[in-house]
Amino acid sequence: MTHGQAGALALAPPSRTVAPSAGSALTVEVRTTLLFTPDEQVAIERMLSARPELAVFLSLQWLTGFFDDPPPGADPGLVIFRQGHLIRGMVPIAVFKTFTHARIGLLGGSYGSDRVDLVAPRGFEAAAADAFIAWLASAYGPDGFLFELRDVPSTSPLWGAIHRAREEGRL
Repeated sequence: MTHGQAGALALAPPSRTVAPSAGSALTVEVRTTLLFTPDEQVAIERMLSARPELAVFLSLQWLTGFFDDPPPGADPGLVIFRQGHLIRGMVPIAVFKTFTHARIGLLGGSYGSDRVDLVAPRGFEAAAADAFIAWLASAYGPDGFLFELRDVPSTSPLWGAIHRAREEGRL
């Protein structure tokens, strides 16, 4: 600025980090092992601590038994939902392949767990359930699939995701 010129000073508000919202797209990752980094284990334990009614049946320790000795004919998997590198949900599955279609159930349902469900942090339940149903339809839809929901609570976000997918013609 030179002498005689007016100047203005604009102060920008301090930048702040905005936490990712449930509205951001989630990616789907399917694991056939339960090997996680320490940070991922902490994220999973935090999700489970918010759902004590499911925590024991979805803990990595409990699921290890099903991965080591799955139900007859089942291929176990853990579907992880991520937002960037952050884990935003998970659901253990058992895939039973037949000649004509696949049967997909939640791992543990009717095979030793009292309750099974998709688990996600508060605010991410619907997004994770919608991503799961979309993944099921794309991964198994062309050949046909049956989705079994045994021992899934009536409050599960999966029920709403199935309803939304049917209403929107995605299933």
